[in-house]
Amino acid sequence: LKMQRIGSLRFQLSGHPIFPRHRRCYHEANVQDKQIKHDSHERKNFFEYVDALSAVKPGDLQGLRAIEEKINQADLATTPTLQLALFAAHIKNDNRDVAEQRFATSLSASSVDWARGLWDHMIKNDLRHGDPMKASERLSEMVEKGFHPSNSTWKVFIDYHKKHGTLPAAHSVMSLISKQIALAPTNWKDLIVAHAKSEKTNAAIEIYREMSNLGCTLDGAAIVNILHGWPSAAGMRTFFREIQSTVTSAEPWNAMMSKLQQSGNHTESLELYEEMKSANVEPNPQTWMLVITGWSSRKNFPEMLAIYNRLKESKIFDPQPWNALIIGCCKANRGLAMQIMNEAVKQGIHITDTAYASLISAFAHKETLREMMMLFDRIKNQTSSHAIWSTVLATLGKAKEIDEMIAQFNEMKTKVRPDRVTYSVVFTALSHTDRRVQMQEVMAEALTNFPDDEHILRSMQSVQNRKS
Repeated sequence: LKMQRIGSLRFQLSGHPIFPRHRRCYHEANVQDKQIKHDSHERKNFFEYVDALSAVKPGDLQGLRAIEEKINQADLATTPTLQLALFAAHIKNDNRDVAEQRFATSLSASSVDWARGLWDHMIKNDLRHGDPMKASERLSEMVEKGFHPSNSTWKVFIDYHKKHGTLPAAHSVMSLISKQIALAPTNWKDLIVAHAKSEKTNAAIEIYREMSNLGCTLDGAAIVNILHGWPSAAGMRTFFREIQSTVTSAEPWNAMMSKLQQSGNHTESLELYEEMKSANVEPNPQTWMLVITGWSSRKNFPEMLAIYNRLKESKIFDPQPWNALIIGCCKANRGLAMQIMNEAVKQGIHITDTAYASLISAFAHKETLREMMMLFDRIKNQTSSHAIWSTVLATLGKAKEIDEMIAQFNEMKTKVRPDRVTYSVVFTALSHTDRRVQMQEVMAEALTNFPDDEHILRSMQSVQNRKS
């Protein structure tokens, strides 16, 4: 029962953003609570007080004081768990003076892990009340006493200064404290991200150099997090130039290439890929996707063919680059797209519906109708894509192959439920022929399946206007 109650307190208090959640801390406090008298009546009161303090609502100072008075009368105020519960209750009620007193009392009776949590709690409370100077002083005092601020405390501290435009002050405090203790890489990362979001590129570079001089390094995921912080590609590129000689994983290079492509700078993205190769960084599937996108935007098919050959030779069978190659080649080099698709199928690589739809669209012309139907016959049992079926039906309709279109439409209904676009394609194609009865049957079927659908109704109105 006692462990259940302690667990209940831990659960309720852990929801507070500035309360430590470490199980070991609660276990140590629970061990210390063995000082409580073993009288069953007093133990019962102890648990009732814990629950009552946890249930105190913000602003209910009268209720809080009443509970505190009963705890003092029962001579239970020195137990660590009740000290912590009282401390948390006063913090929750913005009763800063009493919280300070409780902080000092709880600190003297707490284990090391508990104490760090109390420090973190008070620093965050200072910031919540708009007192960054007090928070900075408390940080320095905390470190002097041998305690390391938690990562969440540093995050709140940095975010506060970013919000108020005083990031140099946060940097100054962290620089001072980094001479006393080793800050975690994530603390430096959070500070650099805050500067990145504020477009303070030079300051971010200075912090990165300072961090590196202290022997602290960031992994690929942390660098990607930093790069994503920049709103503009220019600031991001300036920072990346500073650090790229130390980046050995593909993810940060990919993030930089992606940002350049999003800003329309495909040429610089491809130049960055060449720099990546010179740095002997191994590309991953995402890298190939970005490179393929860059070359396809410039319609540089010799380069895309070279990538295709490298994928084969290196035995890279990830579906992403293969499908990207197919899609990239479809617009202007259907033969190469088909060659890549055939090789992918041979290697057992999954071809996506999007890649198949691009291939079908590439052959969706009257002069290449035969090739389109040969390809469609290969894939129609493997796909449920409405876009593919609709493209085939529309192409057959434009080529006046009405019997074949109707046959394929009927076959589609045995495999995939037609959508509103498919119905519109079919009855629009029929409206250009003398098959009035068939057209009306398809229209009726469309209205049955999609009653009051605006797309269907607009298509029907367009057909009727043209007929009239």
